[in-house]
Amino acid sequence: MYARFVPFVALCCLACTNLASPLQDRQASAPTVTVSNGVIVGTTTQYADATATNNKFLGIPFAKSPPLRFGMPEAAGPWNSPLVATTFKPGCPQTTAIPEQIPSGTSEDCLYLNVFTPAGTTAWSNKTVLFWVYGGNLQSGSAAIDLYDGSFMAANQDVVVVSFGYRINAFGFSNAPEIPISEQNVGFYDQRLALNWVRSNIQAFGGDPEKITIFGQSAGGYSVKYLLRLPPDPLPYRAAIMQSQATLILGNGADSWNRLAAELGCTGPSTLACVRAADGQQVEAIVTNQSLGFPPVEDRITYLEDVYPDFARGAANVPVMLGTNGQEASRIPFLLGLNGTPVIEIVQLLTSFLPVVGDVLTNILNAILRNNPVYNLVDALMTNLVFQCATAKLTQMIHDSGRPVWRYFYNASFPNTTPFPGAGAYHGAEIPEVFGTYSRENATAQQRALSQYMQSAWANFAKNPTSGPGWPAYGSAQNVANLGSNGSPGEVTIPPAQIDGICGLLGVLGGLNTALGSANASSPVAGALEQTLRLGESLA
Repeated sequence: MYARFVPFVALCCLACTNLASPLQDRQASAPTVTVSNGVIVGTTTQYADATATNNKFLGIPFAKSPPLRFGMPEAAGPWNSPLVATTFKPGCPQTTAIPEQIPSGTSEDCLYLNVFTPAGTTAWSNKTVLFWVYGGNLQSGSAAIDLYDGSFMAANQDVVVVSFGYRINAFGFSNAPEIPISEQNVGFYDQRLALNWVRSNIQAFGGDPEKITIFGQSAGGYSVKYLLRLPPDPLPYRAAIMQSQATLILGNGADSWNRLAAELGCTGPSTLACVRAADGQQVEAIVTNQSLGFPPVEDRITYLEDVYPDFARGAANVPVMLGTNGQEASRIPFLLGLNGTPVIEIVQLLTSFLPVVGDVLTNILNAILRNNPVYNLVDALMTNLVFQCATAKLTQMIHDSGRPVWRYFYNASFPNTTPFPGAGAYHGAEIPEVFGTYSRENATAQQRALSQYMQSAWANFAKNPTSGPGWPAYGSAQNVANLGSNGSPGEVTIPPAQIDGICGLLGVLGGLNTALGSANASSPVAGALEQTLRLGESLA
């Protein structure tokens, strides 16, 4: 069942295969920059509906690559001849049900970054920088996915956009017992090394190293949360954006390592050298085929099991923007084969599993179904508990710590970007609006206007974080920006109670979780809910 939850990024990409094409890539007078490693030659792109041309520099090594498998990243060395940076590099090895959505393929030689700038930018331009961390449950994802092309945002908003690759699943979070705990989360260390490279070199591209905003979606937003809670020193950013920050890493990392080693024929007390020597594609295939999950380990340097205690004392003191989508989990019932199942059948199934908590279950079901009569129950529960309530709690905690914080709720849906009928504002639906990478084919007027608004809001926040994205900060009125709802091309401010209704019931989830533990473990509904309620219980 684990593998069904992994390909969040791949499913997002189903909606984004007809992106606007560049009129031309011009290299006759190619843009050139000089960084600490050497000279880089990029290309200039003109998109038909962008407000300006942009330069892009693709596939810049920020680390020695390929890195030692499961080893800490090391900074890239110098190159002697100009680096031609005009194509994306492969994504890191991963688990994905739709590998063709990683256009450059996968390889352990994957620690590269991409820089998008407005054309004409010079080393003295001092432009705002947005540093993107892709999602994918820390098990999949790639900076080369079309969704994350920073060209539109750079050209339209006069900013510098950076994306990069980092190691994921077993390659990034091995859980290998022979590796010190402090060196196991190499995927998170990849992120920090890329951020350090950008801070040291972005001025050559026209970016201001003092004006970096980190932003990410799903596991990328989750990564941003830990960059906030356990900040590098010196601090390499001045603001942060978290889009649908969460992970659903199902599985025990230590068990996954042991199963991987066994499948490779690596036996005995020492398995690290054997797994390191194995064929990388074989490792990738075993992780995928055996549905092995590799979560980060608590090293208290890059990751904490519970991010909330002492948040005010430990987190970086910077402005924050964060939010969620209306139907974050609509793809989960689809993956479980429940998308067409009437809500009443799922309710009956759940009540048959959970007779000992009838009143508690009834209260939760009533809260969900009253507001979302057409939603599949699994979708509604997971959207609220995994994403909505976690974001509500984190927003309040950031606000209570005295840090300025803005919250949004994305609730738009467009036929030319939806992965399947009824997906709604699914997990990742906001990404093409933020980057301007939505399909131009059959795009609606609202879609075009909303994308312009959201590109501007994200860029405005990055340019002047203390002033915010354009709607009131979360405070005494506890304002939330409702983006794209009911055909709106922008935002309408709503109270959080309008979207956080179920969160007040989190305290009763212990009983539900206990009951699920004794329920039919083979049921996909019970399995999905057990994971959901475990997280919900932790938020209580």
